[in-house]
Amino acid sequence: MIGPDKRKAIVILHEEGMGLREISRRLKVSRKAVTDIIKHGGAVPNTVRKDKIEVEPDLLRKLHAECEGRIQRVHEKLTEEEGINIGYSTLVRMIHPETPVHPGVVSTIPEARPAGVPSNGGAGVEISNHGDGDGRAYRCVVSESWSL
Repeated sequence: MIGPDKRKAIVILHEEGMGLREISRRLKVSRKAVTDIIKHGGAVPNTVRKDKIEVEPDLLRKLHAECEGRIQRVHEKLTEEEGINIGYSTLVRMIHPETPVHPGVVSTIPEARPAGVPSNGGAGVEISNHGDGDGRAYRCVVSESWSL
Protein backbone atom coordinates (compact mmCIF):
# COMPACT_ATOMS: atom_id res chain seq x y z
CA MET A 1 0.00 0.00 0.00
CA ILE A 2 1.24 3.43 -0.89
CA GLY A 3 1.38 5.83 2.04
CA PRO A 4 -0.41 9.18 2.19
CA ASP A 5 2.82 11.22 1.82
CA LYS A 6 3.74 9.47 -1.41
CA ARG A 7 0.16 9.82 -2.70
CA LYS A 8 0.27 13.55 -1.98
CA ALA A 9 3.61 13.86 -3.77
CA ILE A 10 2.23 12.06 -6.84
CA VAL A 11 -0.73 14.43 -7.06
CA ILE A 12 1.46 17.54 -6.56
CA LEU A 13 4.01 16.44 -9.16
CA HIS A 14 1.23 15.73 -11.64
CA GLU A 15 -0.36 19.13 -11.00
CA GLU A 16 3.06 20.72 -11.62
CA GLY A 17 3.10 19.12 -15.06
CA MET A 18 5.37 16.10 -14.56
CA GLY A 19 4.52 13.11 -16.73
CA LEU A 20 3.25 9.79 -15.41
CA ARG A 21 6.37 7.89 -16.46
CA GLU A 22 8.67 10.36 -14.75
CA ILE A 23 6.59 10.30 -11.54
CA SER A 24 6.61 6.52 -11.66
CA ARG A 25 10.37 6.37 -12.18
CA ARG A 26 11.26 8.93 -9.50
CA LEU A 27 8.96 7.60 -6.78
CA LYS A 28 9.44 3.94 -7.71
CA VAL A 29 5.73 3.31 -8.13
CA SER A 30 4.09 1.53 -11.06
CA ARG A 31 2.49 3.66 -13.77
CA LYS A 32 -0.85 1.96 -13.09
CA ALA A 33 -0.65 2.99 -9.42
CA VAL A 34 0.26 6.57 -10.39
CA THR A 35 -2.70 6.70 -12.77
CA ASP A 36 -5.09 5.34 -10.14
CA ILE A 37 -3.83 7.75 -7.48
CA ILE A 38 -4.23 10.73 -9.79
CA LYS A 39 -7.70 9.52 -10.80
CA HIS A 40 -8.76 9.44 -7.12
CA GLY A 41 -7.07 12.74 -6.29
CA GLY A 42 -4.62 11.11 -3.91
CA ALA A 43 -7.35 9.70 -1.66
CA VAL A 44 -7.42 6.02 -0.82
CA PRO A 45 -10.50 4.56 -2.50
CA ASN A 46 -12.97 2.89 -0.17
CA THR A 47 -13.10 -0.62 -1.59
CA VAL A 48 -15.14 -3.49 -0.28
CA ARG A 49 -14.48 -7.09 -1.28
CA LYS A 50 -17.40 -8.28 -3.36
CA ASP A 51 -16.12 -11.83 -3.65
CA LYS A 52 -16.00 -12.52 0.09
CA ILE A 53 -17.88 -15.70 0.86
CA GLU A 54 -20.43 -15.44 3.63
CA VAL A 55 -22.01 -18.59 5.03
CA GLU A 56 -24.77 -18.33 7.60
CA PRO A 57 -23.49 -19.54 10.99
CA ASP A 58 -26.77 -21.41 11.61
CA LEU A 59 -26.36 -23.32 8.34
CA LEU A 60 -22.77 -24.22 9.28
CA ARG A 61 -23.85 -25.45 12.71
CA LYS A 62 -26.69 -27.49 11.20
CA LEU A 63 -24.48 -29.11 8.55
CA HIS A 64 -21.67 -29.73 11.05
CA ALA A 65 -24.12 -31.59 13.30
CA GLU A 66 -25.68 -33.53 10.38
CA CYS A 67 -22.24 -34.58 9.14
CA GLU A 68 -21.11 -35.58 12.64
CA GLY A 69 -18.22 -33.10 12.57
CA ARG A 70 -16.77 -34.32 9.27
CA ILE A 71 -15.68 -31.09 7.62
CA GLN A 72 -15.04 -32.75 4.25
CA ARG A 73 -18.70 -33.85 4.16
CA VAL A 74 -19.84 -30.35 5.21
CA HIS A 75 -17.77 -29.00 2.32
CA GLU A 76 -19.42 -31.43 -0.12
CA LYS A 77 -22.92 -30.53 1.08
CA LEU A 78 -22.25 -26.80 0.85
CA THR A 79 -20.96 -27.18 -2.68
CA GLU A 80 -23.44 -29.72 -4.05
CA GLU A 81 -26.67 -29.01 -2.15
CA GLU A 82 -26.39 -25.36 -1.19
CA GLY A 83 -24.51 -24.16 -4.28
CA ILE A 84 -21.91 -22.34 -2.17
CA ASN A 85 -18.47 -22.60 -3.78
CA ILE A 86 -16.06 -22.27 -0.88
CA GLY A 87 -12.48 -23.42 -0.45
CA TYR A 88 -11.90 -26.24 2.01
CA SER A 89 -9.30 -24.30 4.01
CA THR A 90 -11.70 -21.33 4.24
CA LEU A 91 -14.40 -23.62 5.58
CA VAL A 92 -12.02 -25.09 8.16
CA ARG A 93 -11.14 -21.56 9.36
CA MET A 94 -14.86 -20.71 9.63
CA ILE A 95 -15.67 -23.81 11.66
CA HIS A 96 -12.49 -23.90 13.78
CA PRO A 97 -10.92 -20.42 13.79
CA GLU A 98 -8.42 -21.52 16.46
CA THR A 99 -7.12 -24.42 14.34
CA PRO A 100 -3.92 -23.68 12.39
CA VAL A 101 -4.35 -23.58 8.61
CA HIS A 102 -1.36 -25.89 8.14
CA PRO A 103 -1.60 -28.69 10.71
CA GLY A 104 1.49 -30.57 11.76
CA VAL A 105 3.72 -27.52 12.05
CA VAL A 106 6.81 -28.24 14.09
CA SER A 107 6.77 -26.29 17.33
CA THR A 108 9.82 -25.88 19.53
CA ILE A 109 8.27 -23.12 21.61
CA PRO A 110 7.02 -24.52 24.94
CA GLU A 111 4.14 -22.02 25.10
CA ALA A 112 2.80 -23.37 21.79
CA ARG A 113 2.26 -26.85 23.25
CA PRO A 114 -1.11 -27.71 24.74
CA ALA A 115 -1.21 -27.92 28.54
CA GLY A 116 -0.15 -31.31 29.77
CA VAL A 117 1.68 -32.34 26.60
CA PRO A 118 5.26 -33.40 27.42
CA SER A 119 8.03 -31.41 25.81
CA ASN A 120 10.22 -34.48 25.08
CA GLY A 121 13.16 -32.96 26.90
CA GLY A 122 12.87 -29.61 25.15
CA ALA A 123 13.42 -31.08 21.67
CA GLY A 124 11.25 -30.06 18.74
CA VAL A 125 7.94 -31.90 18.83
CA GLU A 126 5.42 -32.02 16.03
CA ILE A 127 1.98 -31.58 17.51
CA SER A 128 -0.97 -32.60 15.33
CA ASN A 129 -4.64 -32.33 16.18
CA HIS A 130 -6.22 -35.74 15.71
CA GLY A 131 -9.33 -35.21 17.77
CA ASP A 132 -12.94 -34.92 16.78
CA GLY A 133 -12.65 -31.16 16.34
CA ASP A 134 -12.68 -30.16 19.99
CA GLY A 135 -8.87 -29.78 19.92
CA ARG A 136 -8.16 -32.10 22.84
CA ALA A 137 -6.49 -35.12 21.24
CA TYR A 138 -2.90 -34.82 20.06
CA ARG A 139 -0.26 -37.05 18.53
CA CYS A 140 3.48 -36.65 18.83
CA VAL A 141 5.90 -37.48 16.01
CA VAL A 142 7.98 -39.71 18.27
CA SER A 143 5.20 -42.34 18.01
CA GLU A 144 3.80 -41.62 21.45
CA SER A 145 0.13 -40.88 21.58
CA TRP A 146 -2.09 -39.64 24.37
CA SER A 147 -5.27 -37.72 24.90
CA LEU A 148 -6.03 -34.98 27.37
